[in-house]
Amino acid sequence: MNRQELPPIIFLLLDSAGANRFSLYGYERPTTPHLERLAAEAAVYRHCFSNAPWTIPSHFSLLTGLYPHEHGCNTSFDRMPSETVSLPEILQEQGYRTLGISSNLIVSRVTGMDRGFEKFYETTTLFQDRDFMEARTRYQLAKRQADFTSHWKRTKFIARFMWENKYVTYPVKRLLDQLYYRYLGNASKSSTFVTKRSMWLTKKLIKRYRNDNAPFFLFINLMETHWPYSAPPRYNKLFQEQDPRQRERLLDKKINYQTFEEDLALRRERSEFWGLCQDQEVAYTDSLIGDLKDFLVQQGLWDRVMLIVTSDHGEALGEHGLFGHLFSLYNELVHIPLLIKYPRDYGLTGDFRQLAQLHDLFATLCQVADSPRPAPLSSKSLLDEVRDLALTAYLDNSQSLHLLKRRLQKFNLHSCMLPGNALIRADLWKLIRWQDGTEELYDLNRDFGEGRNLSGDPQFAGQQQELRRQLDEFLTTL
Repeated sequence: MNRQELPPIIFLLLDSAGANRFSLYGYERPTTPHLERLAAEAAVYRHCFSNAPWTIPSHFSLLTGLYPHEHGCNTSFDRMPSETVSLPEILQEQGYRTLGISSNLIVSRVTGMDRGFEKFYETTTLFQDRDFMEARTRYQLAKRQADFTSHWKRTKFIARFMWENKYVTYPVKRLLDQLYYRYLGNASKSSTFVTKRSMWLTKKLIKRYRNDNAPFFLFINLMETHWPYSAPPRYNKLFQEQDPRQRERLLDKKINYQTFEEDLALRRERSEFWGLCQDQEVAYTDSLIGDLKDFLVQQGLWDRVMLIVTSDHGEALGEHGLFGHLFSLYNELVHIPLLIKYPRDYGLTGDFRQLAQLHDLFATLCQVADSPRPAPLSSKSLLDEVRDLALTAYLDNSQSLHLLKRRLQKFNLHSCMLPGNALIRADLWKLIRWQDGTEELYDLNRDFGEGRNLSGDPQFAGQQQELRRQLDEFLTTL
């Protein structure tokens, strides 16, 4: 295929946005009206599951087409294995201009997720010139091994870094960058500024490359739907006005650090309040997607662009007692939205109830780009392959436990806080097996929220035994 015939691809990943908060997927609050209108021109995949319940393994699966068991990246300090080929590298081989924008600190150069991107913008940092970004990455990697037990040792380390890297302006830029991050660029405190900057960059890059001789691939990670939720003031009054005093009280360390909430009344309050906050963020992000669609129409790109809207994982907001995404393999964390607006000549619209996984987009985009490279067997193209089984995994809880031990003097370790694997079959039966051997069995056709564990029920012993066999067989192949 001539590269000028290849479609431009825009990949919008909404960090921590589970399908269970989207009215497009049946949620009761009207959180996604723009996506619902867009769905008339798109394919909506109803049963898409992430490869893992948190950022690092989920993104690496997306970028490599591999399961977490295969790429082995399951902690915050992992970098993309050098022997793997990333999706942007493959698209670049096919003539794509590859562009990345991220407001997530661990979707960055430090973890190697910029590999294959011609330009990679990190909106958490002020400066985007190559020298600064490379020096910043080297510094962040080097300081992991450094001894910073005193200010003098830190000063000596920075001075030596300046000398070795011949970058005398780095300390000044670093200071300015730290001020930017503290007051504007820290998405873990307030994501509104970096979100607006990301969308401004998105439009700027589309304008720059829309008439280029080569197609473009633009990947955007937005942190707007990630906790602690700081939508613009107008959206903080949507559905129901937030109570700032309640927010302040629930952010108290004694409450907020409890990943598993034992107190049922407090669990309900936390669930309702943070659920409202995330719903407002989803609605705000939905408005940005509507604005992006209008912009693409204005730029004359809408008919031929491939627009992907998805997430890396969801967020636990009290379901099964859990909060955040440090632990578990329940659907509130692993069932993700996936909407693809294909180029008009593909003729693909409507609801698709086939089983899908996030890393299937690897094989799908390789096929769209007409790549001669074979995709990994683990990734199935959504265009013409059928997936019988989906596997999602939580393989390493050591960092999460370390964090909890630092924060809390005492906590109960439940089975769902252990590493584990979950197998979902095309007929929507699901088996979860935790590291301690505990199993949970669910019929998602009747119980998508996983409220009734059927494990051990003699009526479903045959189902459980067959799913157990399939899980063991699947893991053996990996």
